[in-house]
Amino acid sequence: MSIVLSGCNGFRNRGVEALIAPSVAELHKRFPGGGVAVLSGQPAFDETRDVDATFVLDPFIGKVRSLPVRRVGAGIAPRVFRTEAKAINAIRAADAVIASGGDNFSSDYGDFRMHLEPLKIAQKTGKATFMLAQSVGPFKSDEHRDHFCSVAKNVSLITLRESRSYDYVINELGLPADRVHLTADPAFLLNPVGEERVHRLLRRYGVDPAAPYVTIAMSRGIARFPGLDTSGANAAQVHLAVLGELVTHALDELNAQVLLVPHVQETLLKNNDLVLAEEIVDAMEDDRVRVAWGDHSAADYKGLIASASLNIAERMHAAIAGVSTATPTMVVRYSVKADGIIGDLLGENAREDGAIIPFEEYLEDEGRVAVATLQQAWENRDKIRATLSGKLPEVRRLSESNYDLFQEVLSSRGRV
Repeated sequence: MSIVLSGCNGFRNRGVEALIAPSVAELHKRFPGGGVAVLSGQPAFDETRDVDATFVLDPFIGKVRSLPVRRVGAGIAPRVFRTEAKAINAIRAADAVIASGGDNFSSDYGDFRMHLEPLKIAQKTGKATFMLAQSVGPFKSDEHRDHFCSVAKNVSLITLRESRSYDYVINELGLPADRVHLTADPAFLLNPVGEERVHRLLRRYGVDPAAPYVTIAMSRGIARFPGLDTSGANAAQVHLAVLGELVTHALDELNAQVLLVPHVQETLLKNNDLVLAEEIVDAMEDDRVRVAWGDHSAADYKGLIASASLNIAERMHAAIAGVSTATPTMVVRYSVKADGIIGDLLGENAREDGAIIPFEEYLEDEGRVAVATLQQAWENRDKIRATLSGKLPEVRRLSESNYDLFQEVLSSRGRV
């Protein structure tokens, strides 16, 4: 059994790694002896990680306008369009293509046809195609809706990681209910590194493992997220000030240590959390602030977050690193996916418990709203932990069911 995973922008974003790494492991469990190829935006970096897959450059990422030319060119002049030909050959050699990516299929990031392209190629050659644990939409134009549905209607199975997307796909997009399943994000299955490794990393960064600490997985991209009305340079400055207020409150009022977690370290500086960490340290001039500067894996960061007393997450998969280990987490909401995932886990009380706050409110009143939410989350952390602990066995089962469902479909097609 040969499978191609698409939708991987690259592991410099640890959220992408948290999606792909457990997916590869689960596919190997169900299809032993088979091969997994990952179409990646950064294969040279990704292949340095401990993931049992072949990484192939995805030639379609960022190339929306030239997609037809690249597809046709690979067939006519493969020596000229070598990267395209290599990716297309991997798709044609596979038994199935699975689109990963979490929320690639929404209008939030612009034109997503580049992520549909591997599925379109696979469908033209009669391969089984799947969409894995997606958050879908809502689409802001009929054009985006039509692009998605033209491919989605021909996939063998769509799994969705939260109920909001499930309702949208069934009731708004009208896709067949028998091919749509509510599951959970693959990152719930990512195992954090062990306690010894966590303690070694904490000591490296000057954090006492025996004392309480708060992790802050801040996002340099959140203030410029196109789906928010607050986006822009001014929001970025306010955001920096709010983070300073949160750090100060955690240090002085909660008597907790603070560890900044740069979960995304893209080469694109406007989306590199290391840059924001540097800005926070420079602005505060407080040597009590610690930063996990290293080039750590998603499992490393998950271990650091799992051992924290509280996790503040502006990155969705840093939030999942927290909630999937029953770590009390304050999620900063910047898109509908947070409402879906955190709402499914914590229910209607999430807001009043301090477990989620919209980014627009987070910036209000010079950080006072954010600090008040942090205080709520801190006071309710035992309640949040207990709720998460009760929900996690079922969520992990739903996450594993993604791959059980794929196995069932491929078995019915005589592929296993």
